[in-house]
Amino acid sequence: MPDYERALISRVAKTGQISTLMAEGIREDHFSNDTYRKIWRFMTDHYRQYKIAPAFDTVYEEFPDFNFETSGESVQFLKDKFKKEIMYRYGAEAVIRISEELANPESNLEVDAMFMEESRRLASILPTAKLHAFKDMEQRIFEYENPAEEKFIRTGIPAVDNLTFGIQPHEYVTIFGATSVGKSTLSQWLLFNAWMQGKTPMYISLEMEAKALFRKWDTMLMQFEYNKLKAHTLRQDEVERWKSEAKKVAERPNDIIVMDDVRGCTVDRVHAELTRWQPDILCLDYVNLMSARTSFNQGWEKLTYLTQELKQISRTLNIPIIGVGQANRSSFQGGATLENIAGSISAVQDADLVFGLHSDEEMREEKKMELRLLKNRDGAVGNVDLWWQPETMTFGAWEETRYFQNRRREFASG
Repeated sequence: MPDYERALISRVAKTGQISTLMAEGIREDHFSNDTYRKIWRFMTDHYRQYKIAPAFDTVYEEFPDFNFETSGESVQFLKDKFKKEIMYRYGAEAVIRISEELANPESNLEVDAMFMEESRRLASILPTAKLHAFKDMEQRIFEYENPAEEKFIRTGIPAVDNLTFGIQPHEYVTIFGATSVGKSTLSQWLLFNAWMQGKTPMYISLEMEAKALFRKWDTMLMQFEYNKLKAHTLRQDEVERWKSEAKKVAERPNDIIVMDDVRGCTVDRVHAELTRWQPDILCLDYVNLMSARTSFNQGWEKLTYLTQELKQISRTLNIPIIGVGQANRSSFQGGATLENIAGSISAVQDADLVFGLHSDEEMREEKKMELRLLKNRDGAVGNVDLWWQPETMTFGAWEETRYFQNRRREFASG
């Protein structure tokens, strides 16, 4: 059987077409032979330093004992054969890993999850990139005049939607703030609004159980008092109205999907579940609690890895992802800023939209929350004051709500 790795290394060394393979995502670890990896590393390092491929004499001088083959095949042909070998090799390794896991009586992994995680790993071994050209202007005009089905998701907060035009399919969104400020509830509100728009959101909770999450969504829909629902003290007429609404919800074509018992949640698992369920938007609460297969010396290194991977998953699958995070202690006084996110600044750098929350003691008494759009990669930023009603899990525009509250007081006082 031909050694396509040797043939490709030899051909590239002689033709200098190293940049072509680098652009297609070929990496050092794709080569199975240690000598091939060293030659590849030498050529790519030379290219990065001098902006030109090394001459064959330079490569040969560094590796005089290597038998550089002469092949009449093109680099393109050898590259395609090499890519096929890579997929066969990694595929065989995936089968071995799954077999070993299935043979392990102490394994807690689910069979379907294992296959999906390995599938995601195989799909990311050889990344692909799309090439776009400015000259395709006529196509862009056609798309403008014939817009496709609306893909973005409105947040349900008009002031925010005016700045962002909704959450776009490829975007990674960060929501963060101090402890108990309302991050999880706001993320649920965003997903609830997506559901109201006919979308199917998905919520992966690494902290709260599904029962508590659905209790909040039931409250948002029915406008119960949350504590009465939790304490089982709803009036009978409220229960009957709830039953009537449940029939309508069951007939809707869309749903809200929740996973709340995800042990060792990794980016591979997230990719696999998104591929399986194909939701319109995903929320991860909290990103900091996710696991990484790779060991990191520092916590910020792990969070950097997670946010970068989640960003790529969002772009690859065209499904927006909301990552809920924590702000550090300084946020208790002044609220969330780009400087006080906990863990790693990557949660801000990798995000397309960054929402920070602020609500001090005085604001909480007034049921007021400040939502800060701290980053908008494709537009303006700004702050929005919200009326935050924990009893009914409701967010609303502060000025409008205050106006109606004052009118009700005036009416009540006669």
